[in-house]
Amino acid sequence: MLLSLGVGLAGLPAAAQSLHGLTLGAPIPEAMPIADDTAVQAPYTRSVWAALDGVMMTAIADSETGGVVFIELRPAEPGPVATGLGGLTFAETTRADLHARFGSEGIVFEDVGRGGIFGDLAAYFTTYEVADSDTVLSFVTIEPLDAADESSAARSTLDSIVIAQDAYLTEVWGLNRGSLPGYAPIADPFDG
Repeated sequence: MLLSLGVGLAGLPAAAQSLHGLTLGAPIPEAMPIADDTAVQAPYTRSVWAALDGVMMTAIADSETGGVVFIELRPAEPGPVATGLGGLTFAETTRADLHARFGSEGIVFEDVGRGGIFGDLAAYFTTYEVADSDTVLSFVTIEPLDAADESSAARSTLDSIVIAQDAYLTEVWGLNRGSLPGYAPIADPFDG
């Protein structure tokens, strides 16, 4: 399964997207602070920084090559926090803002779906492929479950951002995905 995906991605350039000192596809820089937690989950190593510039960051890297394949950002504390990604703010940017900025509701990984219930929160997943790259960018927005209804998802606010290599997400989220109406891969939001 992954072999056939790798062949399909062979013509794409390596990802060069960076957030908070980490670059997708590159090893974790020695200049980064020591991670607050590190665990090997073969064939990957997971590192967590509890608070970097107000953001909790998780990186998953290939244990053999050291190349980062997955980065997740979340606010380290409640309240508005800059994400480091062009004007997006945790706890302020809404799902409707994401759809307007990127032009559609994105893609859906079959094994993940478009949303879920996590304790007393409703969570919604908005995911895009970055054009001309092997990168996928996914946003999770949340709202209190007791306030959720058919029209409220658009008002849910940004809780986390995932940037990952396509092959890694295919491995953990599944190969089958579908696009929602009007979808097209997005321009690289890390340029400029």
